[in-house]
Amino acid sequence: MTLLSIGSLRDGLWALVPVFLATGITMGSAVLLGGRINVINMAALPIILAIGVDGGVHFMCRFREGGRRDVAGTIQEIGPGIWGSAATTLLGFGSIATSVTPGMASMGLLVVAGTITSVLATLFLLPGLVKGRV
Repeated sequence: MTLLSIGSLRDGLWALVPVFLATGITMGSAVLLGGRINVINMAALPIILAIGVDGGVHFMCRFREGGRRDVAGTIQEIGPGIWGSAATTLLGFGSIATSVTPGMASMGLLVVAGTITSVLATLFLLPGLVKGRV
């Protein structure tokens, strides 16, 4: 669906970079830091995927609308929305991370880590990759 909404297979794959990066880094770091992936904190995975897809699609669609010339202008236009969306997610799931229930706390931590990684990938890595290929 993501690939079709952007209108180009190549640009659709570029839009998925934040998704793959955020999911991989978050799950990998959870395992490397001794955490367990369980049924409760697996609920974090669809949230991380949604945030990554949202940012990547917004960036690539706006970048294509602008004629694929102005990466900085694209970030200026979509950046506040992506930061605002991420801030609400971080506040909500950050509060869950302080839960006394271990499963809920781990889910909150995973969403916070995934959200931060996804936003950074969308606003810094993706524009650099796209600018390098244009």
